[in-house]
Amino acid sequence: LKRPTDRFELPGLMAMLFTLEREGLWQDAATRCDFFAARYARYPWSDLLRLRAAAYREKTQGIESVRPIYEKLSNSTYPPAAQQAKDLLWLHEDETHALLGFHMRGQYTLWLDGVEIASGNSRAKLDVRRLNIQPGEHTWEVDFTPTMQGSLASLCLRTQWGDITSAGEWQTVEVD
Repeated sequence: LKRPTDRFELPGLMAMLFTLEREGLWQDAATRCDFFAARYARYPWSDLLRLRAAAYREKTQGIESVRPIYEKLSNSTYPPAAQQAKDLLWLHEDETHALLGFHMRGQYTLWLDGVEIASGNSRAKLDVRRLNIQPGEHTWEVDFTPTMQGSLASLCLRTQWGDITSAGEWQTVEVD
């Protein structure tokens, strides 16, 4: 793991992981996270990389193969890693449990089946909410107003059966 520091290494890490995710290369992504978690082990946020590696492995090996890792990381000294591990354990407690992750750079309101789930004006914060969703068809509504250069709206609903993301086609309605 010894080599000169590359100032682009960490900024490029997420782009690298997103590319592997898009191709469904979960094991490659897990291996990459393991490498960087070891490389940056002295930093408390390295637990986030360990957790991400476990989450990738969950996709190919199932929850039981990574449950002990989630349980250990739920006691991480790095609060974001501990919370994410607790959220992932909670997700698997009941089939109605779902995690909604949203990353908004602008003013937004989100509704699920006509009930407001979240609203705010964010510059670049990923927010995660625990939801209970019954099986069946549902309707999402997003009211989003760009407020800065590079505004974006991104959603991911994670259930025990997979992820539903905001990538893809949307029915768009403009209201003045």
